[in-house]
Amino acid sequence: VSLELDGETVADLEVAIESGATTVRFPMAAPDDGVAIVRVSDEQGFAADNARHHLFEPPPRSLVTLVATEADDGAVLFLEQALSPRGEEGPFTVEVRAASALADDGAVDLASGVAILTGTSRLTRRGRERLAAVVRSGGGLLLAAGPDVNQTLVNALFEGEADLGLGEVESLDSRRSLVLAARRHSSLVPLGDLASSLDRVRFDRRRAIGAGDLVVARFDDGAPALVEHRIGEGRVLVWASDLAGAWNDLPRQPVFAPWLTETVASLSSATSPARAFVVSEAPPGVPDRPGIAALASEGGGQRTIVVNAAPAESALERLAPTEFDHRVDAGLDGAVAAVSDEGPDDWVWRYLLAAMLVVLLAEGLVAGRVG
Repeated sequence: VSLELDGETVADLEVAIESGATTVRFPMAAPDDGVAIVRVSDEQGFAADNARHHLFEPPPRSLVTLVATEADDGAVLFLEQALSPRGEEGPFTVEVRAASALADDGAVDLASGVAILTGTSRLTRRGRERLAAVVRSGGGLLLAAGPDVNQTLVNALFEGEADLGLGEVESLDSRRSLVLAARRHSSLVPLGDLASSLDRVRFDRRRAIGAGDLVVARFDDGAPALVEHRIGEGRVLVWASDLAGAWNDLPRQPVFAPWLTETVASLSSATSPARAFVVSEAPPGVPDRPGIAALASEGGGQRTIVVNAAPAESALERLAPTEFDHRVDAGLDGAVAAVSDEGPDDWVWRYLLAAMLVVLLAEGLVAGRVG
């Protein structure tokens, strides 16, 4: 078994193939990008499935826009560090914008990303419309309903579509904690057992919020703490506190960065176009054989794709008689349908099909007698 990376053989192993599946581990780290080809030297098997192509590619990076009262607001410090630690390249491209700048023509395009709103000072009507458009077009919005958020402006974001239900700020007589209400939510499942650490977060203040379409977490007195709203093709998550540590100690908890990362990822609509296909599903213009091909991208340029033989084509298991009959019947039904769609001028194909059936029946009788 050999491994090629971008046309160069980097490993060659001798493997004893056992019955069933055999796992082969190559003594090297997988690259971040490039094309890999694994070749098996199998003189007695099918040649078409002796090579498998795999495309290494970095995951798509989602655009995350942090919207605060001011671009240099300390409220976004914890968010920047959690989503892009020490400026390292991660799954997100993080941009910081003052709320007032969302109305500018030169403002970052929010249409396909996620916005985190922590402040609404000088948030204009056009800026609110741009935020709302993020959600309607399939993006996401995480609203931290902290001290810098004006409830009147926020409640008007989706007027006529959804009521986010922001109310007054409440000072708590005793510190409150969280209780997870929807553990199967897409923001919590990737955390695994770490999600339970959210119950260590303590709150001194909070804001009343509506129940929305789904309550993801509650305070220990039953009030909603994290709520999801489905609007258009996107979603809004409303957090009944801040994300800067003014009303709670969440940013100082080890679970903060993983929770924020998974929460933002659950709101993102960024996806990679398919780049791996089997022969029968190869895009138009791509040769119908295993290999590497270039495909035109929607935005111009080209992207590399790989095409492999379908694993089912290599299956050598015998078919049960009933399964064989089912597949033959399905194929004949498709042939009859295709012939019937050709129109009355092609009636001769009906007779040819009938003749083929007679030959098949006769062959079966002869084979039965010989057996």
